Order: sequence, then C-alpha cells, then structure tokens
Amino acid sequence: MDEKDKNEQNCPYSGQGQRPAPPSGYGRRFTGADWGNAYRDPYSGAPQNWQRRNPVTGPAPSNDEKAFSILAYIGILWLVGLLADRENKNVMFHVNQGIILSIFEFALTFSLSIIKAIIQSGFGLAFSGIGILSWTGTAVSGLLSFTAWCLVVSYIIIGVVRAAQGKNEPLPLIGSLFTVVH
Repeated sequence: MDEKDKNEQNCPYSGQGQRPAPPSGYGRRFTGADWGNAYRDPYSGAPQNWQRRNPVTGPAPSNDEKAFSILAYIGILWLVGLLADRENKNVMFHVNQGIILSIFEFALTFSLSIIKAIIQSGFGLAFSGIGILSWTGTAVSGLLSFTAWCLVVSYIIIGVVRAAQGKNEPLPLIGSLFTVVH
C-alpha cells in the first residue's frame, strides 16, 4: 500500500477506516452511528458554540440574538424579537426591558401632557395681560418635554449599549419593576 491509500483508508470523512477518538467528557459509548453528534452538547443535544467564552458574561451572543436585543429598545420594534426568537432567554430579557421602556414612555408622555395643559392654562389665564409671564408657561412646558425626551433617549442608549455588549442588566429605576414576558 502506498502512502496515499493509507491516508484515504484512515480518513474519518471518507466513510472508510478508523474514526478519530470522541471528544472527552462523554459518559456514553461512542459509536460510528452518532458521529454526527460528536460536536453537540451531551445534555441538550444542541451544537456546541466554538466561539471564545468569557467566564463572566458567558458565551458570545450570535448576530441575530444581538440584533433582536438591540431592536427591543427602539420603540415598538421589541415585537421583532418577540416574534422571531421567543425561545432565547437573552432576547426575551431585552424584549421585556423594551416593553417596560415603552410602557414608561407612554405613561410619561400621557402624564406630561396633562401637566403641560395645566401649566399652560394656569399661566395663560393668570398672566394673560402681562406679555413675558404668559410665555413662561410655554417655556416650562417645553423644558419638561425636553427633559422627558432626554430621559427616554438615555434609557434607549443604556439598553442598546448593554444589549450590544451581551449584558443582561435591567434598566436603572424602571427595569426591575415588573416582568411582562418570560
């Protein structure tokens, strides 16, 4: 037998010859029939993630998982992750945070519109004859709106950065109030 024939005979992918030893850590007998499962997790059967693992944050998230997690913080786009990857715990965590952020944004906008109406009507009626003071109500309303907008945008930025880093940390103050999806 020449060298080429020996290599083909021992090649595990040619269907002939000897197969290499199974990966360590398998407690069951390894047969040729389950060679396709050699690189699968022995407990869940899922393919093993061969990416570098960080002991603090766990395995690196996939691109889809990261995209769905980032989209969860942008308006109602949390629906994308909810519908596309409902089985993934990391995506569901960020979807839950996105839903909480949407509820917070709605409640803030609703309560702010009531407060602004009270302020503008109060300043408009009380100081209608004095020019500069009647504009104060509009300025205060604008300042409240800008502050609320900055708060919501800062929550969005915090959530997107944490999702991009693969961290599952709740949003400050509002993130741990309740759970919408599991």
